[in-house]
Amino acid sequence: MDLKKYRSKLIGSKEERAVSPVIGVILMVAITVILAAVIAAFVLDIGNNMGEPAPTTAAEIDMNSDWQPDSSGTTPDAELFYLSHSSGDSIANGNVKVILRDSDGGEIASLDATDSDTVGGSASSDETTIETELNDDFGAGATLTVSVSHTGSGDGVNLYSDLDGEVEVQLVDSASDTTVTTATFETDP
Repeated sequence: MDLKKYRSKLIGSKEERAVSPVIGVILMVAITVILAAVIAAFVLDIGNNMGEPAPTTAAEIDMNSDWQPDSSGTTPDAELFYLSHSSGDSIANGNVKVILRDSDGGEIASLDATDSDTVGGSASSDETTIETELNDDFGAGATLTVSVSHTGSGDGVNLYSDLDGEVEVQLVDSASDTTVTTATFETDP
C-alpha cells in the first residue's frame, strides 16, 4: 500500500501549509504567559484575599415626623429614624451598623443592630442614650428603629443644637465595610 497519496492529504504540501514560524512562536509565548499567570495566582493565593462581597441591598431611611424637642429644648424619649429594607440581599444581624453624624461629619453615635450609645451628659445620672433595635437579620420587610431616651434629673442633651440642625444617618454592612445607604435630615425645631 502506498501511503504517499494519503500523506499529502494529512500533512499538506508546502504550498498548502498556512502556519508560519512567527505565528507558532506567538502562540507558544501566549500559552506560556497564561499558564504562568494561573500558576502564580494559585501559589500566591491572590484570589482569596478579596474579603466579603458588598451586599446588593436597597434600603430607605425615614425620619420620625413627630420628633420634636420639648419646651425646655431637650430631646424627649422618641423614635428618631426608621431604616427599612426594600429589596436585595439580607444583612446578618451581627453585621448591621448605624452611624449618626453631625453637620461637620463628626460621629455622634456608632451602633450595632441591638446596641446603645450614650451621648453627652456630664454624669451617669444625666444621660441621653441613642439605641437601635433589630431582632432578626436585616432582610426583606425588616425595619430597624433608632430611638433616643433620656435618664436622670437634668435637662439631658439637646440633639437639635448638638447637630447644628442636620444629622446624617449611615447604614453600614460591617462584614464588607460598605455603606449600604446614607440619608441627611434637617433637625431644626
